[in-house]
Amino acid sequence: MQEAIEKDKAFQFLGFRTTQLLQVQTYKICLINLSITGFS
Repeated sequence: MQEAIEKDKAFQFLGFRTTQLLQVQTYKICLINLSITGFS
């Protein structure tokens, strides 16, 4: 039972990290789009 709990924690952590990375990527893309439209 303990092993299952540990696995669940690991999956939650991975999911959290993935969400963070996606948010950072989206943020960077938004900044790039803003700078492109801002300069033209």
